[in-house]
Amino acid sequence: MTIKILKLVSGEELAVEITEENDSSVTFKNPVACVLQRSQQTGGAALGFMPWMHAADGPFTVDKSKIICAANVADGSLDKYVVDVKEYSKSFSVNQDVWAKIVTDTLRVDPEKSPVIMLVLGETKKV
Repeated sequence: MTIKILKLVSGEELAVEITEENDSSVTFKNPVACVLQRSQQTGGAALGFMPWMHAADGPFTVDKSKIICAANVADGSLDKYVVDVKEYSKSFSVNQDVWAKIVTDTLRVDPEKSPVIMLVLGETKKV
């Protein structure tokens, strides 16, 4: 399983779980649209997510000509947390060195926030 951000020609940005890819199309499931919204804590802009294709279950197939670009999910902030995304095909273990790096990165980004690890486990497919 690979989580990607897709920018479509419509302007929509989607976070999706890629399930299949060929020369002409990409198939994915569990899509959410990335939207900017007002932060209730700071009043500034914050990244939020909302369901995409509300009335459909998927999987969804999009022609590659409708995708402007695809990118890996970036580490980022979510409310009072700094999220560190780790993708592994089969397993991942947390040791003292890994956790120390995540905590150090969080302190550099915002010392008021707490560190979080988001693990994405599964087979890797590329866009």
